[in-house]
Amino acid sequence: MTGAVAGRVAFLDALEAEVTRTADADTRLAVAVVREPDAPTGQVPGLLQELGAAAVYAVGPGAHAVVLAGAGRAEALGLLAKVEARCGAGGAAVERAEGESALELYVRLLSGGRPREGTDHR
Repeated sequence: MTGAVAGRVAFLDALEAEVTRTADADTRLAVAVVREPDAPTGQVPGLLQELGAAAVYAVGPGAHAVVLAGAGRAEALGLLAKVEARCGAGGAAVERAEGESALELYVRLLSGGRPREGTDHR
């Protein structure tokens, strides 16, 4: 199951919509990025979709991100573990902290998932 992979702008748009929706509903939200240094080009997006990602976004050379509404960091790390087991690609995952904007979450994700200062991450 492979579909078109949208880019960074589409990822930020989707992330903004999910941050608003999940904040209003008091629902968890996690995001993950997978980097495919040794995986054949194009393998990761199809694998992410096969593992249940609704949409996959190309956010950089060999980097693909997913938005996981209703999931926490543990679920996102589980997805990353499955990808790594299947093709060796690694990545990072973060869960949205209360009050965190889509842009802050995006920056934190791409910087390796370091927690925001002054926040309590699960």
